[in-house]
Amino acid sequence: MLTIVRRSLDLDRNVLKVLLFRLWTILAGIVTIIAIPRFLNGESQGYYYTFLSIVALQALFDLGLSQTIAQISSHEFAYVDLNRINDTGFTPHIAKLSYIKATVTRWYRWVGGAFVMIVTLVGVAYFALFGEKVDEHWLGPWIALVVTTGINLILSPRLAIVEGAGWTGTVAGVRLVQSMAGYMLLVIALAAGAGLWSAMMVPFAANLVSLAWLRGRTNPYRAIPSYPATGHNHAPWRAEILGLQWRVAIAWLGGYFASQVIVPVVFALQGAEPAGRIGLGLQAFGAVQALGMSWISARVPRFGQFIARGDHRELKAQFVRAAASATGVSVVVAVAVVVVLAVARDEGMFPVRRIPSVPATVLLAVNAVLGTIIYAMAAYMRAHKEEPLVLSSLVIGSVTLLAAIVGARLGGDAVVLAYACVTLLLNLPWTVVIFSRYYRRDTRGLL
Repeated sequence: MLTIVRRSLDLDRNVLKVLLFRLWTILAGIVTIIAIPRFLNGESQGYYYTFLSIVALQALFDLGLSQTIAQISSHEFAYVDLNRINDTGFTPHIAKLSYIKATVTRWYRWVGGAFVMIVTLVGVAYFALFGEKVDEHWLGPWIALVVTTGINLILSPRLAIVEGAGWTGTVAGVRLVQSMAGYMLLVIALAAGAGLWSAMMVPFAANLVSLAWLRGRTNPYRAIPSYPATGHNHAPWRAEILGLQWRVAIAWLGGYFASQVIVPVVFALQGAEPAGRIGLGLQAFGAVQALGMSWISARVPRFGQFIARGDHRELKAQFVRAAASATGVSVVVAVAVVVVLAVARDEGMFPVRRIPSVPATVLLAVNAVLGTIIYAMAAYMRAHKEEPLVLSSLVIGSVTLLAAIVGARLGGDAVVLAYACVTLLLNLPWTVVIFSRYYRRDTRGLL
């Protein structure tokens, strides 16, 4: 029976580990959805979710470089035997991996420092302009959250290199431990009355776990030798990384506005309590989308290796199975979450003003399923070491920002409706058109 389930859902060891992490994320999300309204008042709930949306500006500082690292390194790891890396000499593939390791480790130290300074000031200006007095003082918790997130950003490329080696299941296990520790600390802090200081607990735990794992055992990041001062021309490698990076960076810029801008806009135009309500719904269905994406994210390094070897038949077969599983699971879980939230509302488990309305919940569920489909197509295309969504991401991000402002001014659930319409009418069809070109090119001659 278990074998049939594994085959029908296309579950391998890496997917199972990633799936376990995503399932925990959903469980942690449920606990958070219960704990936040229980231990924070309406205003503080709004601050909490707005904190998380603004600190997601880390995506603008990362600018997709960690994704680029995983993509490029996966193509090099396809020709490297990690068990014999010290015996094979400094081959061109190992040399390139060494250059990537040295460059990104140094670069992210500067990026993390810039993130802490700039985002701290952005948050201070934003909350001073739009915030209202709450029981907990927001300045100290805000600075603590930004600092811990900045350290997390500095460590992120190291795990990206490990993922590029195909260790997606192992990294998922690390992130599972990070998440379990972080959310347990979060709930303990909330219950102890820490208020908004609780927001820093998840990145704080992630930093401790990452450092312990990276330093405590052999892994692809540590196995890569140091890059030599002389003897290699790294100009072509730098050009390759930057050639892909600037496109990914622009796409991530648009992605931030397409996914994170809604809560801060609602906070500014409607107040903290409506922002907290929307933030709670986005967190719930963000976990749903993350669960569906497990089937894709676990195979992205493998997609890159198939492309590097020219094995388009296996690439197509594995992508189709993974995308079908991801979409099916997203639909089932999204429907379940809609039902659970509707029952919770009817039974009075939460104050009505603290969770989204039923129509808003349904719209967020639809958006989560569509987001999973879009992510699958985007991951397939990016596995080619290309970023074809530059223009679409910029346009969609800009339209989402405008739609959020208009919807927030109209009030009620208009902002959620506007968000879903942008995804359904613009993001999805545009991505399908671009994806179809890649898919036809890879499958030409296989039929």
